Amino acid sequence: MMGSKLNFDGYMAPVFTPFDDAHKLKLEIVPGYSKYLHASGIKGILVNGTSGEGCAQSLEERKAVAEAWAKCRPEGQTIVVQVGGGPLPDVIALAKHAEELGVDGIMCLHDLFFRPAGVDQLVDYLALVAAAAPRTPLFYYHLPGFTGINVSMSALLEKCASENKVPTFGGLKFTSSDLQELGKCVQVIKKFSSNNYRVFLGCDDLLLPAYTLGSISAIGTTFNIFPEAALKLEKLLHQGDFKKAAKAQEAISKAVNFITDNGLRPWVPSMKAAMNACATIEMGPTRNPQTSAFTQEQKNTMGIEVKNILSDIFV
Repeated sequence: MMGSKLNFDGYMAPVFTPFDDAHKLKLEIVPGYSKYLHASGIKGILVNGTSGEGCAQSLEERKAVAEAWAKCRPEGQTIVVQVGGGPLPDVIALAKHAEELGVDGIMCLHDLFFRPAGVDQLVDYLALVAAAAPRTPLFYYHLPGFTGINVSMSALLEKCASENKVPTFGGLKFTSSDLQELGKCVQVIKKFSSNNYRVFLGCDDLLLPAYTLGSISAIGTTFNIFPEAALKLEKLLHQGDFKKAAKAQEAISKAVNFITDNGLRPWVPSMKAAMNACATIEMGPTRNPQTSAFTQEQKNTMGIEVKNILSDIFV
């Protein structure tokens, strides 16, 4: 029996998880955060992903964060919950819990220690997770730079489409700079168009080239921080104004490089500091082993500089 599919195209924010200074959950921030994103035009959210530090939380904490977002969701907001990256019993429990909350989809990292040797093992793993949430679309989270798992995503899509071992399979989040493989994924999706699969790009600085390959949806950390810039780029792409879109992509990439000091700073602590600086929603610190040491003065400077970098997009 085929599961339901996620009918969502566009940009989705992988939300941060707010912590207090003692690194405990600060979930009272979530309702205002949800309203901010929705009012900004971001209608989709991913909970407990990399930006949300899901793998740094306990089972009960991950459930509590998902519940907080589900409880305050405005009408028209799409919620996907990342349930993987932990022991399989916990992953299954989180998948069941997410379905009970009535979310629109679940996303899953593979086990991060016992990694799959190939596509067959990955499909078998996803089948176990899908069975725990048989009514909820399941997406695989392809993140080779973090996980070291770099099996072919086009082969995964082809196998899931042709064999139906994962009846709720809905596609994947593709967080990789391998645009050749992304292009292959798009072709597989076209081949099996009746399956209604989605591939969400996970690289904020590749939105323009990915779009030209046929990837029209994305999940990007910066959509939290300066959503208006991402949505402006999306609009320009849909309008076919690639000259202005290239200018917008250049500005977004420049802002990302400034925030991360050209990749020398770790991604999540840098982006969380930028969220505090640019969106003025206090997310608090990252959890160990991720650490950040931004002073308030540095955050203020970051907010001013990022705003200046992005100003050209709206000229």
